[in-house]
Amino acid sequence: MLDRRLQRVRAVLAMASLAAEQGRAGVIVPAENAREAAIVQGIDVIPVARRAKAVGSLADPLDIEPTSVDDDSLFAQAARYEAIFVDMGGQEAVKRAQTVAADDRRNIRMIAPPLSAKP
Repeated sequence: MLDRRLQRVRAVLAMASLAAEQGRAGVIVPAENAREAAIVQGIDVIPVARRAKAVGSLADPLDIEPTSVDDDSLFAQAARYEAIFVDMGGQEAVKRAQTVAADDRRNIRMIAPPLSAKP
């Protein structure tokens, strides 16, 4: 897009963490990434939607309220999921492995011959 809006960026959490480690006061991030960056404690996360506001804030501080996130509610919301095993007949060990992998936020690889049924 060429409308001068700031687009979502990758690794904003890592960038905010590095800024906090370096003792920075805050970071300016695209508005779409503000909640993700706000997880990092100890820095102000300033969300901006347009490039002009980001550049202007360097010369003259803006009256933009830093974004804050309630960590506990965010993680509780992300941890809620429903395991749907209605279509899986049998395969109790596989169901258990998938549940454990999901609880630990890990990946699981299902290996079987092509066109075979994988749960």
